[in-house]
Amino acid sequence: MPSRSTLEGFIKTLGQNPFLVLESALLLPGRSKDSLAELENKKGLGLPRTLAEAYAEVGGAHISWRLSPDGYEKLYPGAAGNKHRYDVSGNLDLLSPEEAFDGFTGDGWRDVYRWHSEDYYPVDFASDYLNMGFGTPLQPDVDRLLLNVLYDDLLAPLEMTLAEYLQRGAELMFLNDWQLTLLNDEEYAAQEEKVRDLRRRLASLAADAPGR
Repeated sequence: MPSRSTLEGFIKTLGQNPFLVLESALLLPGRSKDSLAELENKKGLGLPRTLAEAYAEVGGAHISWRLSPDGYEKLYPGAAGNKHRYDVSGNLDLLSPEEAFDGFTGDGWRDVYRWHSEDYYPVDFASDYLNMGFGTPLQPDVDRLLLNVLYDDLLAPLEMTLAEYLQRGAELMFLNDWQLTLLNDEEYAAQEEKVRDLRRRLASLAADAPGR
């Protein structure tokens, strides 16, 4: 499940939809095994296998989009102030390996993340309160991603590779809070349904786009 092709296909899909505004589509070159090994040695830390494999294809990414004014008119016909609303959007901030290792330096994140900040490193910095990353020290039988839900002080394991994570995210257009759909928890059921419903409605918009 190649990570780069997933993201390239997603960017192409966004660019073809006239009801969306593609604000950023940055994909950094993949990293060699030697450069990753050098970085791991320098930091005294190890990347989980799933991250190392994905970083070989994509060295980092920033993709962001929002619904256009015409999209708001389609999605919420007649609603006041549509042309000034930008609350339907999606975002992927896949940090480079250097940024992942240094993700808490210089901006107070150690204080914000409290008890698990010392052994947690962010990878997808979705928002101030929700991101995905990995923990250290790594154990030989532990190679998993972690979802950090700051406002619930929750650090939940995700049973998937980074490539699978990116595929799931692309299917939900990296909508704000889409990561909560991975938890399969009643506490987040309403937010999960909100994300999935919005994805269905956006898919309907795409189907109605000119030329489709």
